[in-house]
Amino acid sequence: MNKKGVGILALSALAFLVAIIIFYSHSDSQRPGDKTAYLGEIEVSLFNTYFEAEKEMLYIDLAAGHSVRMSCSQNCLDKKNDAEKLALIQDPFREDFSKRLDRFNELFNRSLAVEDYTFSVKGDDFIGLYGKELNFTTPSIDYRFKPNFRIKLK
Repeated sequence: MNKKGVGILALSALAFLVAIIIFYSHSDSQRPGDKTAYLGEIEVSLFNTYFEAEKEMLYIDLAAGHSVRMSCSQNCLDKKNDAEKLALIQDPFREDFSKRLDRFNELFNRSLAVEDYTFSVKGDDFIGLYGKELNFTTPSIDYRFKPNFRIKLK
């Protein structure tokens, strides 16, 4: 290596170390517009919000899956069109899923009702579409989602 290259490399390394020291010495200070949030605090809050919403979605997906399995055995759906499958599954599904939604409402302090769902069958999929949005609200995040589901019948 020549001496000019070593000098530039040393100068770059020194400038990098100074920049790191300046960054970390000011990273614990608060942002000018936000008196309560520190570096990364909003991002962690966002991940926690997503995590809570995913727990609710997982519960609904599993509850719907159990309710579909309890509604009709697999052999009763063979060689039927979508309307016939829906007619066979819908009433027993509503009864079982309503019980599971009641438990969901207790656990997550929600007010979901089976009457707010629209059910359909497309091929081998049983689909539930919820008519309203659920949301999580924190001081910096308003996260909205619909607790829809799609369950394979086979």
